[in-house]
Amino acid sequence: IENIEKKHGEIISTLLNNTQVIKIVDRDNRSSQEIDDLAEKGIKVLKERNLESYLLDDTVIKKLCESVGKIEEYDECIREKNEALTASIDRGNASDDYKSARGDIYNALKKRLELKQCGNNADSFIRDTLSPLITPDMDVYKKLDAEIFGNINEGENA
Repeated sequence: IENIEKKHGEIISTLLNNTQVIKIVDRDNRSSQEIDDLAEKGIKVLKERNLESYLLDDTVIKKLCESVGKIEEYDECIREKNEALTASIDRGNASDDYKSARGDIYNALKKRLELKQCGNNADSFIRDTLSPLITPDMDVYKKLDAEIFGNINEGENA
């Protein structure tokens, strides 16, 4: 998305009348200067390392457990999520790199909660099963709303 020129966004906006195009990227290891440079190009940068940091938040996993009637498995799901993150760190990834741990987290949650038709891989699981669980009353929703749309309450949720 960083290489999409402003013109492409304008073309999309024209094609989709009354649609505002928002360009946003993961923070990854970007320096403050890189973030400033992207901002000058109209590209927003998430505050967390990657989008998976939000989508694999403990509150989302709790809601997943509730949605399948297995809230008693919540603590074990969080333990397994943390184990997957530790294994990712042991492979040389950053301590907050949920993108690198997502496959192991997906497999652990699918097995522990005996999930069926939840997505064929980690990416589809996150997109199709987890993201719909995020609702406006959740802090993770409010954070994303503030970071993506510039919610006026951003300071309260940062």
